[in-house]
Formats: sequence, C-alpha cells, structure tokens
Amino acid sequence: EARQVKGLSESVSENIDTSCQHLADESGRLASIAKRAVDSADEAALSFTRHSNVLFRAVQEVSAQTEKIKDTQWKAQREAFLSSSRFVIESLYSLALDVSRHLENDVDDRVLRAYQKGDVAAFTRHLVEIAPRIPAEKTQRKFIEDGEFRNYVQRFIRQFEEVLEQSQNNDYGDLLSSVFSTSDIGKLYKILCEVAGRNAKTH
Repeated sequence: EARQVKGLSESVSENIDTSCQHLADESGRLASIAKRAVDSADEAALSFTRHSNVLFRAVQEVSAQTEKIKDTQWKAQREAFLSSSRFVIESLYSLALDVSRHLENDVDDRVLRAYQKGDVAAFTRHLVEIAPRIPAEKTQRKFIEDGEFRNYVQRFIRQFEEVLEQSQNNDYGDLLSSVFSTSDIGKLYKILCEVAGRNAKTH
C-alpha cells in the first residue's frame, strides 16, 4: 500500500512537472509571439513615419514648384502686357495731338516743339491743363458737329479702356490699372468721356 501511495505520488509529481514544462513552453511561445508582434508594430510605425516624412517633403517640393511656375507665368504675362501696351500708349499720345489740333484753333508752338523733341506726353499734359478753361458746351458741340474730332475722341476712349481692361486682367493688386487711371492719360480719358457724354470706367 505504501508503494502504491509512493507510486501515485511520483506519478502526480511527474504530471505536475510535465504540466509546468508545458506551461513554461507555452509562456515562452506566447512571449515570443508577443515580441514579434511588438517588433512588427514598431517596424510598421517606423516605416509609416519614414513614408510620412517622404510624402511631406514631396508635398512641400510640389507646392514650391507650383508657386515658382505661377510666379514665372505671372511675370511672363505682365511683361507681355507691358510690351503690347507700350504701342497702345504711343497711339494714345498721338491721338492727344490730333484731339488738341481739332479742339484748338492754333496748336501751341511750345508744346509742339516739346513733342517733336521726344516729349510724347506733351499734348496729353497740355490738354489736361487747358481742359478746365474750355467751356463744356464748346467741346460737346464740337464732338457732335465735327466727325473727325469725334472719331479721335472715340478712338482714344476705346484704346484706353482696352489697355485698362488688360492691366486689370494681368495685374495682381490692381497696381498697373491704378497707375493708368491716375496718369495724365487717365485724366485725359476722363475728360474726353465727359466730352462724349459717357461714364468713365474706373479700376
């Protein structure tokens, strides 16, 4: 009987040892799985961070290139506008001479000499200066009765409004359109609009 008890005790002990070993093995396996999971998560997080940084830098580069392209396009548009508008402005100065010639009985010799010496804005300034001294009734009657004078006035108005519209389309901040409107050409434009009986466009 004592031997049976001893044998049973040894069997139980062996079972306990086996169970403990299995538990230890299973714990080790679970720990290994957990470690691999943690390592995988860390690697995934690190990979995500790397990709996020690369993506962020790519977005920054694309944004910088886009702004550079926009700036280049804006400068090209402005240069093209300034180049084309130069010819229109020269035409406006020439029209100012024609308007002055039809509005006054005699062309001012002093202004004509200045114009011939290269001061293309001479007649534009001259008309702006003398306009307040010319009765509105006279200029408006001249506009109605003199077809050639009316043609010059209308051409001046049309060309100025075209260059004003172009300046608004190609200018951020309305800088150029403001300059055109406040220049002597802009002042003469407003005067001639009154002569033609129409409202002047503003920037």
